[in-house]
Amino acid sequence: MTKMTKEDREQFLAAVHIGVLTVAGVGGSAPLSVPLGYLYESSDEIRFVTV
Repeated sequence: MTKMTKEDREQFLAAVHIGVLTVAGVGGSAPLSVPLGYLYESSDEIRFVTV
């Protein structure tokens, strides 16, 4: 496994990425998924944005 340097991590997080947040369904129900973006500004704080 290759580890990212702090600089590599900051560069990756500063780029535009869209993911999917999924939570398991309860009692056999279907999982719930939502598109997820985030805002990152060279700090230790990441803000997640859902639509």
